[in-house]
Amino acid sequence: MILLIITGCSLYDSGRGYKSKNERVLLYTGYNTHISDSIDINGYYCRSDKPNRGYIFYDNGTCVSFDFLDEFRDTIGYPLTQLMTYIYTMPDVAYYKTYDTFASTGGTYKVENNTIIADFYIERINGLFHWPYWEIYSQYFNLIDKHMLRLCKTIIYDKEGTDTIYTNMQYNFVHVDTIPSYFHVDARKKKWLWNNKNDWKGYKRELKAYKDSIKRARKLKTENQ
Repeated sequence: MILLIITGCSLYDSGRGYKSKNERVLLYTGYNTHISDSIDINGYYCRSDKPNRGYIFYDNGTCVSFDFLDEFRDTIGYPLTQLMTYIYTMPDVAYYKTYDTFASTGGTYKVENNTIIADFYIERINGLFHWPYWEIYSQYFNLIDKHMLRLCKTIIYDKEGTDTIYTNMQYNFVHVDTIPSYFHVDARKKKWLWNNKNDWKGYKRELKAYKDSIKRARKLKTENQ
């Protein structure tokens, strides 16, 4: 299966020697942004007027945006014990059909000059050949205080160039007792998001072990019912 990714003005084929030329941040083993020194990350960030979109930032350079299920829209902005029940997810059929990933976008970020620069990746399907490919867009969040971000800019990349949108949107922190693991961020599985092949292979082993543990836990729960 051929995987395509659109970055900037170029179309790359990650299945045929794709080189990650335009990503600002690539993952590697032991990477830590220390973002928790600047903001609270034990939860998510959403707009003060409670739209459907939320953001999570992990210390290891991973970020994700997600949407709440329509029936739980009134839950947005209020503390929760856990999050996965309330948001759009999709089954990962490659792993026993027992593991859910974010049905949204994930990617990587860095902190530079008091600003979070986050690159989000969206998986698409080519209508003609039904090939999956990945698009990228970047968002810039100013760090206001421990519980507030301000989205100041979004850059959308496509085959023809870039489109920059300037905004002034406030995002407030919402506590969640247990946030979803970064293992649920689908983009992390892609080799082109990693700095080197060995780190990517190491993460794939960690991911499989995590999913195996979920399978065992669910099996044990079923047997004890």
